[in-house]
Amino acid sequence: MRKPLCFFLISLAMASAGAQNIPGPNIVLIVADDLGYNDLSSYGQSRFLTPHTNRLSKEGVRFTAAYSPSAVCSPTRYAIMTGTDPFRSYHHSHVLFNGEPLVIKKDQMTIASFLKKCGYVTGIVGKWHLGLGDAMPRDINEPGRGPNDVGFDYSYIVPDGHNMYPRYYIENGKPVVEPGITFDSEAVMLDRVGYKLVQHRPKGEWPNLRPDSTIGRRLVDKAVEFIETQKKPFFLYLPACAIHFPLAPDKEFVGRSGIGKHGDFVLEFDWLVGEVMQALDRNKIAGNTLLIVTSDNGGYGPLVSFDHNPAFPWRGKKGDAWEGGTRVPFIARWPNHIARGRISHERISLVDCFATMAAITGSTLPRDAALDSFSFLQLLLHAGAQSDRPYLVTGTRGMKQMAIREGKWKLIFEPETDKAQLYDIVTDPEENNEVSGSNPQMTMYLKSTIKNYLESGSSRPGAAGATKSVKELFREREARNQFISDELKHQI
Repeated sequence: MRKPLCFFLISLAMASAGAQNIPGPNIVLIVADDLGYNDLSSYGQSRFLTPHTNRLSKEGVRFTAAYSPSAVCSPTRYAIMTGTDPFRSYHHSHVLFNGEPLVIKKDQMTIASFLKKCGYVTGIVGKWHLGLGDAMPRDINEPGRGPNDVGFDYSYIVPDGHNMYPRYYIENGKPVVEPGITFDSEAVMLDRVGYKLVQHRPKGEWPNLRPDSTIGRRLVDKAVEFIETQKKPFFLYLPACAIHFPLAPDKEFVGRSGIGKHGDFVLEFDWLVGEVMQALDRNKIAGNTLLIVTSDNGGYGPLVSFDHNPAFPWRGKKGDAWEGGTRVPFIARWPNHIARGRISHERISLVDCFATMAAITGSTLPRDAALDSFSFLQLLLHAGAQSDRPYLVTGTRGMKQMAIREGKWKLIFEPETDKAQLYDIVTDPEENNEVSGSNPQMTMYLKSTIKNYLESGSSRPGAAGATKSVKELFREREARNQFISDELKHQI
């Protein structure tokens, strides 16, 4: 077993720079796609058992107030990778299509490049969905800049959603295709909440080199292979395709949940977690591995015919500013350091993973990186610890609605119209009773706070990002729409 990180140094404010020379913990971050708060039995779902995430919860800490920064996927993935909320640029608040270039800048620090500098071997296996290359539209045959250029030593990715074309994998920047296979396409413009995005559509018939029901097993094989070949501390980012549509569980799980393909796909995801846990056990590294399991956003709406609500007990679903759109399961296990069977009700955001992992290494974040990331390391290590976050911000596609949580209050705010709704999330967790009229001062305060947040450029103490007004943020939408309409007419 590797030597554990000297955590007495961390508990003493990580005072020793020499801590970086001691083997740190392995870190595995598993992110489901559209997994709801109530899809796992460890969170109260009673229709079928999810044994592996149950075990994980019993052996670690389960968070009840974890949030995805966005109610949709690409923006949350951007936040995980960069430690910066996806609302610092209007473009980053949108779900990307297969014609979009990489949204991470060439000189932008990522969680992978940061950990690589700290001596980690870094790998990604799974759904990327942050664009590729620098061309507009991007080249789907020669994808260009991607995970290996932003900090990952190894990458095996589903480039976009698994519902998107081409149906192939990309390994270390190269499409996994037979020699001579190319994908002829036309680029078209799509409109999403008033924003123009670019999509490749096939000319003719494209081969399916990635059958949906086989993706989970392929990703498990590649992830386990990565784990088992490492001799140094490693970071593995494993963004699964389950349980995003099309619902296509492996045949081993079909019919097992009793609530249709949705539940069967949840079982496949739970199995994926179990396979990673077994690999860690088999290689005798589980004790010094921080394993996190969460979801990129809230789950689907109610499955009425099966009497199952993936977002229960919250209102709303994926895409919404309600709790059901962004409140997600979040379980962390680190046997050498996290007490078993704990529950934390403190608020955390997935954007906080970056600062937390920086704290684990004992390294200081640069001022221009991880602009909105707060470490929750103390919440992992100590029962009763409180969050350092003064408030937490989430949002929907295109920043149509933003939400801010501070204490017991939650404000849903529309930046372009200035409309707001206020809820007491403690006494009214279902968000049924709008109370802005009876609490005008709190409403004004939270509106002012979220406006200041949007215009400040950063929210992490010590960080400094580019400031811009709310109007400037939305002018970015108009500028890009004009650019695509005018400058790319010859291509689209």
